Amino acid sequence: MSFLQSAGALAKRLAVQVLLAGVVLGGCTRKAPIGLPQAELPTLQPVATYFITPAIAEASGICYRKVSNSLLVVSDDRPEVFEIDLTGRVIRSIPTTCVDLEGVAVAADGDTVYVVQECPQLLTAVRWDGTELFSLSVRVATAENHALEGVTLDKSGNLYVVNEKDPRMLLQYRGPAEMARVEITAFADLSDVCYDEAEDCLWIISDESLKIGKFSRDGVLLGEWFIPFSKGEGIAVVGRTLYVVQDGESKLYVFDKP
Repeated sequence: MSFLQSAGALAKRLAVQVLLAGVVLGGCTRKAPIGLPQAELPTLQPVATYFITPAIAEASGICYRKVSNSLLVVSDDRPEVFEIDLTGRVIRSIPTTCVDLEGVAVAADGDTVYVVQECPQLLTAVRWDGTELFSLSVRVATAENHALEGVTLDKSGNLYVVNEKDPRMLLQYRGPAEMARVEITAFADLSDVCYDEAEDCLWIISDESLKIGKFSRDGVLLGEWFIPFSKGEGIAVVGRTLYVVQDGESKLYVFDKP
């Protein structure tokens, strides 16, 4: 073998080794899946935990009813709105004709309850006795199992609705008119939303990201925190306290508001 032939063979072996090394290193380099804790973010710890089973299985949304100092909870398991006290005990339930309930809000007077139905992609208002007042179609989801997840009211009566994913969308309504929409890209999915009158902001919880986020009313992220469990499906704020319902074990978690 000539000198030139030997040099060519050596160069070919080196090229193959470099290529194999690249394949190996490439296989070891992975992005962390969305939802894994990031060291730079704090994790909130609950100050109390209450079971809300067996009365309410698969809790999927929660809001605060100020006139009765109670919480309203919906479940995608039953077509009812449950009223519970602040320790998770069921006070009453309100039957509805709705299906696949995922989010709940209540007007300031406590008489009109708003719910979102995921698969039908409807925002529906019902009286305190469960009688339906009206429904509004909110169709932004590209898959019916990733559709509407939460609803809340601000102090001016504007309604905010979140779509879970594809797209992760925050929509604002005044009556039946859509006033604004913005995509929320900070979280992997959106599980519920609640309005905080004291800070004039929104709180959003994400099941897949294991996070709670504080947002401006136009969808700008102001702060975010991890929570130490999955399946967080609903969030409500009462003064300096956050209430979170969990789907998997049907628990009510209580946090000091950060």
